Amino acid sequence: MKKFIVFLLATLVLCTPFMTVSAESNYPRLIDGADLLTPDEEAEILVRLNATSEEFEYDVVIVTAETFGFVSPYNFAVTMFQQGNYGMGENKSGVILVVSEKERKYYIEFFGDSKLPEGTAMEEYFIEYLRVNDYYGGLYAFAEAANDELSFSIGTNLLIWLAVGLVVALIVTSVMKGQLKSVRFNDTAREYVRPNSFNLEHSRDLYLYSTVSRVAKPKQSSSSSGRSGGGGGSRGGGGSF
Repeated sequence: MKKFIVFLLATLVLCTPFMTVSAESNYPRLIDGADLLTPDEEAEILVRLNATSEEFEYDVVIVTAETFGFVSPYNFAVTMFQQGNYGMGENKSGVILVVSEKERKYYIEFFGDSKLPEGTAMEEYFIEYLRVNDYYGGLYAFAEAANDELSFSIGTNLLIWLAVGLVVALIVTSVMKGQLKSVRFNDTAREYVRPNSFNLEHSRDLYLYSTVSRVAKPKQSSSSSGRSGGGGGSRGGGGSF
């Protein structure tokens, strides 16, 4: 059954313009199409994926397959996520890890809100397990890493908001404190001079030194940076193990 689900979703990449999976589709967040896990191992990883996804409203999905076939790892990952109707919130946010047993390749793709380190940054958590065929260790490590990174992201955002609130509070209190002062610093003695008691008949300015500074006009750079490829491109990455 798991192999059939993987085959069904993967082949949809060839007919996506003409067919989509119903919004009522409800696939599990772990599909072990390559039968790399025991039932107990699969159940344990699925519990972690479900708990993390629900807590952070961010779908964390893993799919294994015997082969990606003629489909690129990127298209395989995108097809599995979109046609499987994964993604949470208005932006259908989430991440998917796909693993091919035959090609010994993996790919991670991200969707919606940016809550996790993108590209191949999460590879370090699981790649060593996959290289020694410890698929349970690798897939569970990915699920744990997603949970830890999402927790860190939420904590970091909270600290940022607290810092912003503190700065705003300091500005407000400084303004209020300034309004309470009845006497302010004055850099002249004009207020203390008796009117008409001082008459200046002659005045002149003497300039003892003159300094001229020249700054070269910056040259306009012809280089450009940004994500290559039209339409935004992939936010993820993959490799071999």
